[in-house]
Amino acid sequence: MSITSPKEAKESSAATLAELKKLIESYKINAISVDTTTFDDSGKDYDKGIFSQLRQFKVHPQQLIISEVVLKEIDRHYRERLTKSNTRFSLVGNVCSLLGATTESISIIESELSKLPPIDKICEVRLQEFLSESNATVLKPDDYIMNRPGFCRGSIV
Repeated sequence: MSITSPKEAKESSAATLAELKKLIESYKINAISVDTTTFDDSGKDYDKGIFSQLRQFKVHPQQLIISEVVLKEIDRHYRERLTKSNTRFSLVGNVCSLLGATTESISIIESELSKLPPIDKICEVRLQEFLSESNATVLKPDDYIMNRPGFCRGSIV
């Protein structure tokens, strides 16, 4: 099937999601995994879009599996987003001065920013919260490279 328009792509996506939902509800699919694109498409935010909905797996009979490689990429993308935002916020004082804001306004903004934890800590906490809230299983490279069921050398799965 060739998709030639955004409308066809949306309809195809809806049909695929409906089929996946049927397979999940009938327990023919017992695990799901995502890649970095899911996080990026959700605005690189743990609390937005489809990525935020992954928390439902905490109470869902199916299991959420995320590879360690993908988690590292998600962490890197989140860290980059926070770093860029932090840089933009640090420029707010300069912009406020140029626009004639009072030094009191600038001091309040700078004071609030200085109260935030370091970016490394924010990233660590947010990732751990997500893993806990979604009950995700982290798949380490050794789990799928070495002799683990489903990935054993010489076996065809």
